[in-house]
Amino acid sequence: MSYLQKNFYEEPDQSKTAIDINKICSDHIADHVKLKWFLNATDSVGFASLKGITLNSRMLDIVRMSPLEWDVKINGDTCNVQEDLYCEAGDCMELQMSIANSLKTALKELTLSVAFYQDYNNGTLNYRMDTRLAISGASKKILSSLEPKDVANHRCNVVFFSPGLYKVDIQCYTPDNASVNMGPLMSTGHVWKFTPPISIQVK
Repeated sequence: MSYLQKNFYEEPDQSKTAIDINKICSDHIADHVKLKWFLNATDSVGFASLKGITLNSRMLDIVRMSPLEWDVKINGDTCNVQEDLYCEAGDCMELQMSIANSLKTALKELTLSVAFYQDYNNGTLNYRMDTRLAISGASKKILSSLEPKDVANHRCNVVFFSPGLYKVDIQCYTPDNASVNMGPLMSTGHVWKFTPPISIQVK
């Protein structure tokens, strides 16, 4: 996927269409993902192919290498996303976010945002946190441009009112038709997420 990073993010070649990009990514997935199916009733076994899969822009953002380098800190410490964080209800937690542009061209019209939610592990995500927490400071930062190697910083504080497991959705996105001079891959809206989401256990 580093090929896409160089050729489609950094080189505004209009001959490279969205169809070309989609084909490269779908071929990459088909070559690396093998799906095996099994039917217990008949002991039938088979394999499914992903050849020809069609990807939308959000799917492509997941497959491609992100142009952003992330640095996220909680209360001044670098966040280890492999471990849950713990705090007490009523404690104030400081969240610091930094993004750096790893490309050789500027990224335009970026919005860096943070949102808290609860995952009920049944397909339901609850983003209505009005009665469960309060955020001090802006939850979004708008950047008109992020030049190559430049770093943008944002910070806010959160106080949890109720115990429970919370997750933090940190993402940076562009609107449709932003960065129109950067070629077809950057002419539609994109979302780059800090993954996996941070988990916070509030006692």
